[in-house]
Amino acid sequence: KFHNFQSIFFTAELGLSYFGSPAIDLTYLIFTSSSEDVRDYEIDILLKFYHQKLHANLIKLNYPLPIPSLIQIHNSFLKCGVIGFLYSCLLLPMRFSKSLKDASALIKQTEEALKIRQELFKDGELKKKLHFLLSYFDRKGFLE
Repeated sequence: KFHNFQSIFFTAELGLSYFGSPAIDLTYLIFTSSSEDVRDYEIDILLKFYHQKLHANLIKLNYPLPIPSLIQIHNSFLKCGVIGFLYSCLLLPMRFSKSLKDASALIKQTEEALKIRQELFKDGELKKKLHFLLSYFDRKGFLE
């Protein structure tokens, strides 16, 4: 179908490549990168928007298999919920830290690592975000 390969520009981070459910990417995007108001209150709207774009693009590409329904997208997202929990608990603290230079400080058992964790979790903004997300994950049954 493509006759002019010079016009195609492709970049990829092959070190992070994997084949898996798009719900994993959605989970990462929603729980680590989206703004607070979107992440905290508009997850359903974001998933619907994703589904609409996915549907339109699969139609354009003449995708031969059945196109996932919005319910299937929601179910896939829920199945990846534990990954969202891990992303939230591991990546958000790193994003908020002013003194964390090495992620291993989150798990090391040294005095310096303990001090970094104590400082990190005193941050009111991080506490607020994690409180909301832990409540969300609990409501969805991910913490059982």
